[in-house]
Amino acid sequence: MPCLHVRILLVVLVGLSGLAVAPSSAAAHVELVSSTPQDGSRSTQEPTSIELTFDENVAQPAFVVVTAPDGSRLDAAHPQVLDNTVTGSVGAVGLAGTYTLAYRVVGADGHPISGGIRYTVTSGREPQSDAMTSAPADDASFWSGHWPHVFIALGGGLAALFIAPIRRRRA
Repeated sequence: MPCLHVRILLVVLVGLSGLAVAPSSAAAHVELVSSTPQDGSRSTQEPTSIELTFDENVAQPAFVVVTAPDGSRLDAAHPQVLDNTVTGSVGAVGLAGTYTLAYRVVGADGHPISGGIRYTVTSGREPQSDAMTSAPADDASFWSGHWPHVFIALGGGLAALFIAPIRRRRA
């Protein structure tokens, strides 16, 4: 009967091989490829319209929210989806500072995709309160995108760990 160290090594190797053959999140999910305004851009004028272009088609509904430098929320009025592009209009508040645009769309494969961009307007009045400078929460971390792969790989490794001794006893 193999020692415990060999069994643990077997579980780790099976788990890692499961992650290696699992499809990557880049292959499975839609990604933002360009935006107007661009992420990190600086402009003297507040944009009154937005455009988000993804690498694959997206479906209705699409949600877009712009947060002004003073923390006020500007919902994009009825974002429209056409193939891989989301467009909408936003109102101007006349503030200088950093704006955050957060979006949530559904890919053609049914997976919800969310993210955000930041842009700066250099002209206008200064906000009265502290600027909201934190980026929007992005739930596309490694673990949120790969937990099923890790679960399957570890489950397969644990099954191999416990089934192998049972099969040897019967033989």
